[in-house]
Amino acid sequence: MRSTIAKYQRPNRGFTLIELVVVIVIIGIMSAIGFRTVLRIGDNRAFQLTLSKMEILKYAIAGNPAIVGEGVRIQYGYVGDTGLMPTNLNALVTDPGVDGWNGPYLEQDIIQEDPTTAFRDGWENMITYTLPGDPALPPTLTSTSNGGDPIVLNISSSVDALLNNTLALRIKNADGYPIRGTDGTLEIFYGDSWHTMDYSSSVGSYLSTVPIGAHEVRIIISDDTTYRIINVGENNSTTSPDLGLEYTVHPSYGIISYEGGSLSLGGTNNSEITFDINNNGNTTFDICEVQLRWDNSNCWECEYAYLSNFTVNTAAYWAWNTSGRTTLASNSARLLLDETLKITRGTTTIGPVGFFDLNDGTGTAQPMDDVNFTVTFYSLIANNQSISFSTGGTCTPATIVQVLAQAQGDAPSPPDEDVLITLQNNGDAQVTLTGITILSDTTDIYLDQISFGTAGDTYWKAYQTWCNNNEGRKEMSAVTGVEITFCTIQPPAVIPGNDSKNLYLLNFFNDPLETSSTYHQDMSGRWFSLTLHFACGNDQIVTASIP
Repeated sequence: MRSTIAKYQRPNRGFTLIELVVVIVIIGIMSAIGFRTVLRIGDNRAFQLTLSKMEILKYAIAGNPAIVGEGVRIQYGYVGDTGLMPTNLNALVTDPGVDGWNGPYLEQDIIQEDPTTAFRDGWENMITYTLPGDPALPPTLTSTSNGGDPIVLNISSSVDALLNNTLALRIKNADGYPIRGTDGTLEIFYGDSWHTMDYSSSVGSYLSTVPIGAHEVRIIISDDTTYRIINVGENNSTTSPDLGLEYTVHPSYGIISYEGGSLSLGGTNNSEITFDINNNGNTTFDICEVQLRWDNSNCWECEYAYLSNFTVNTAAYWAWNTSGRTTLASNSARLLLDETLKITRGTTTIGPVGFFDLNDGTGTAQPMDDVNFTVTFYSLIANNQSISFSTGGTCTPATIVQVLAQAQGDAPSPPDEDVLITLQNNGDAQVTLTGITILSDTTDIYLDQISFGTAGDTYWKAYQTWCNNNEGRKEMSAVTGVEITFCTIQPPAVIPGNDSKNLYLLNFFNDPLETSSTYHQDMSGRWFSLTLHFACGNDQIVTASIP
């Protein structure tokens, strides 16, 4: 029994050399694997710590876009406050003496004991901050890691994307009309100072050197200032219409008034007026049309004055012989200006505004003494404005006198059947004849024709289809004479102010039908009384004795 147990017992001996070598190799392999795993875990922790620190530094420099208030980004870091890139990382914790610095930009618990700890990566190496000389390149943060490939983090796509954004603003009034650079000034605040924005009709008010940040904008229109906060992010550009910002302001347009005593008369015959208006609002009126009304019953106002030009500070805004215009503007003329007239705050001088006494430009300068004016300015952005004034002075009413009377005939006919009477207008204002009542000291004569101005300007003639349907000759009545209403008014039968015109031809026959020269009525030695009928104003009577 004992011998059987002994047979199966293993002798009590140690490991062989081979076994020991195998065990040592296995332990070595396992130790190497464990050490590398420990190193890998340590590097991963350092890598993650490095990225975290670099992100913190990036946000300290350029802000964290994820931090918002009421849906709007509110953090822009060092750049948003100063409008500059930091020259080094120390500027994030110590004031470098630049305007607008509002640091430190790192958490107090990070920099409390040693600020440089924030600038070290996970391997205790200093993180490198690089600001490129070319603003089109990105600013970077770099870690040399643990001797391997460096870790690089771009703070932005470029320096320009942080510092040189183009901000465009279109400012409108409460009615939706744009306010231009001429209406006021737009300024934006960054870097602890205000910066004036430029203006372009295509993009509005703009500036191309705006850093990122929540910047205050002020809109200055005369003595009224409106403030807005504008958020400018990276790569803002007016090339995208979505980035054009629009804000509404409520400027005071005030009232356009006439400055009393500013009216002056000038030019030939006092035919030009100049006057001042005042805009007491705080923005500019855009005037596209101007209506002028003028009248003076003392001067027989009846389209006697025609506006020839409208200027402002010698710049022409309307002229009768430009832009296809062939006639002057009659009174109560509404002028569509050739360009927009801008009435700024304060005083604007209107004029000279010139007038003639004929509507085709062939007349003479028309005196505008003692004329009442109403001027209405039509604006695109505000209510229409009207002013009234009088030119002052004394206007001489139209007074017609006869200065020449004679009878003449056409050779070889012996009688002088044609009467020529020259009428002088001693007043300032022109008059327009519409007809004549002729009374003479002879009867049994018949009026055949009336011409005025020149031989070709016939205003009444017997037996003509164009004149009262072949109306016959008019017999002279001893009591009422001959009443004539002109058949044609083109051109008008006008006697300009301070000028004369001829009743060129009063042609008479002694028979109502015969046309032979033997029936002409000799008018020599006759006496005439002419009652002149005008387009407006009372009749005037002139007398004439024919030699």
